[in-house]
Order: sequence, then structure tokens, then C-alpha cells
Amino acid sequence: MIPKHLLFTGNFAPIVGGVSTYLLHRCADPTVRVDVLAPRVPGSEEYDRKSLMTIYRYSHKDTGGFQRHFVNLMWSSSALVRRLIAVRYDRVECGLAFPHPFVLSFVGPLFNLKYTVFCHGYEILHAMRFLIPRFMLLRGLRNAELVVANSTWTRKTLLRLGVRTDRIIVIHPPHNRKLFRPFLDGKCVREKHGLENKMVIISVGRCDYRKGFQNVVKVLPEILERGIDCKYLLVSRGGEAMDEILRLIETLKIENRVIVADDVEDEELPYYYNAADIFVMPNFRAGKEDSVEGFGIVYREAGACGIPVISGIDGGVGDVVVDGENGRRVDGTDLEAIKEALIELGTNSELRRKMGARGIAMARCPADWSVLLNRTNDNH
Repeated sequence: MIPKHLLFTGNFAPIVGGVSTYLLHRCADPTVRVDVLAPRVPGSEEYDRKSLMTIYRYSHKDTGGFQRHFVNLMWSSSALVRRLIAVRYDRVECGLAFPHPFVLSFVGPLFNLKYTVFCHGYEILHAMRFLIPRFMLLRGLRNAELVVANSTWTRKTLLRLGVRTDRIIVIHPPHNRKLFRPFLDGKCVREKHGLENKMVIISVGRCDYRKGFQNVVKVLPEILERGIDCKYLLVSRGGEAMDEILRLIETLKIENRVIVADDVEDEELPYYYNAADIFVMPNFRAGKEDSVEGFGIVYREAGACGIPVISGIDGGVGDVVVDGENGRRVDGTDLEAIKEALIELGTNSELRRKMGARGIAMARCPADWSVLLNRTNDNH
């Protein structure tokens, strides 16, 4: 009989991002049936209606100050208990390290259920900044039977928090191998955005400060001065840094060199990658919240499409970007380093070809979810 699991998460489609993509891939594993318990967000009703998965939703508040976190935790916990009373699951999987594992550390034993936790990095650092969330995080992690880290960096972070070595496994976020592939015709993208006969630098993702897109904009005038006839294609639906990016574009008078594409659908994205020559996301550890990239699935997507990548050096990106192999790793706060990496790749077509080919090869390694099932079975 196929095991039946419940994924209990605060981040799931239609929310856009690496975490929700990772969890969608986990739900697609044919060796286990996964039901989902996730927050009710704008667009979720339509998404659930079209989805083939069994998805249950709990009420969720996005506003209301600190109190909303307590209210959301109560709503989600109540929904979890109701679901466990209604259905007998073999295991519960927590989509984030905080706060739901804390709830399972109490609720799990009541239903004789063990639980697994997926960790992405950023939520760990955020919770560690405050006394009560830190206590909740540590209790939830240390009582889990299995903790899945999305990168070697996240694993090391977990070890520093006292999570037992034998309880941690690493499963890298997978990309959609059918969707993201090389040699697709990007001509329609180039024509749509006026990119013909230009070197195309592309970034994809939310405009969070830690991703460093604003620093790419800052160095663009100097790259143009070096004789590289390029355009910067930013595929993003917004984010905390977007206003700053738009101001920089206007201040630097490079409106004709930067295209912000905010309406790109998932199925169109591979054609955008294939229309580009270089992918760049010079991530860094940002802000008081210590925001960081736990892995960076967009590097893997870009590599799968055959283009070299430029990343930062912080967080877990070292598992997906190997300096000198499929791209360059630079300090995401160092404008000179970002500029030089872009100039190096922008002026060396043979290097771009070699790094792109290596990216394709590295992307062929699929995520092995059977490791997860085997470990939980062994522990039984």
C-alpha cells in the first residue's frame, strides 16, 4: 500500500518562489500519496480547483502586526488537528522549519505520528533572531524524526543548532526537467523585447534585496562603456527592492537598456532563459533579518537551459554553482567583482559555451525522493 502523508506548510502554490516549487516537486513523488494543508491566499481557490492534488486550506492573515503570527499559528494548528482526526496519515511533513514543527512536537505524539521537516535556510536565520521563536524552532527540529536540508550550507546550519547528524539528509531542490532544457528557440522573446543582436543578461525571481538585482543595475553603465552592447532582462513580479531598482534605472538613464518583464508565465520562462547569454543573481546576506539564499533553484534552471551563471558566495548556492565550472561566484556586495564577472563572460563566447555545457550536465542529476522514503521506512 502506498504511504499516505500530509504536507503541513505555510508556503505553497499559488505562492510563487523556490520553496513552493520545491514542495510541489515533493508532492509529485509517485512513491507516496501527499495531501496538502496550506494557507488560504489570493488565487488559491482557483489553483486548487485546477490541481490534481488534494489540498486543504486554513485561514491566514497577512496584516495585523505581531498578533497575526499568533492568530495564524492557532488557525493552522486547529486545522491540523481536525485533519488528523478525520484521516489516518502515516506521517506529517512540515514544509518549513518554523513554526509548524513546533506544533507537531506536541500534536504528533497524541496521534502516534512522527514528522519530517523540510528546511530552506532563510526561515531558520529569521527565527533565531528572537528568543521565543528560537525556542520554538529548536524544539520543533530536535523532536523531528527526519530533517531534510536543501543544501550543504543549510545542513551545516542545522548541525550548529544541535540537530543530530543521523537525522539530517540533503535533497537539492529539483527543477522541471521537461520544461527547462537547452536549445529552445528564444527568437520570440528577443523580438518581443527588442533584444535582437544584443548581449542579453537575464535575472529571474522576486526582487528581494538579498538577490542583488539592484547591484546588477548599478554596474550596467560601466559594462556598456566597455563596449558590450547588452540589455538587462529582469523577469520579476516585484518585491521589496523593485522601487529602488526602478529609481536606479531612471537615475542612471538606462531605460532603453533594462526591460522589466512582470507578466511571464511558468511555461514561457524556459524560452526567456534560452534567449539570454548570461544569467546573474549576485546574492548576499542582507538586512537585519539576515536574509539569505538557501539554495537558488533559478541557477539550476538557467544551467539546464545552457547558459552560464553568476552567483554570490553566501548561503547554499555553492551546491549549484561551481566557480569556473558552470559559472562564476563573486561577492554580491562587491560591485567591481560583479562588473568584472559580467565583462569576462560578456567578452568570451567560448567560455560561455563551455560553462553553459557544464550547466546542462550538472542539471541532469534528478532529486532522489526515494532516499526520503527509505530513511523513514528504515526508522520504522
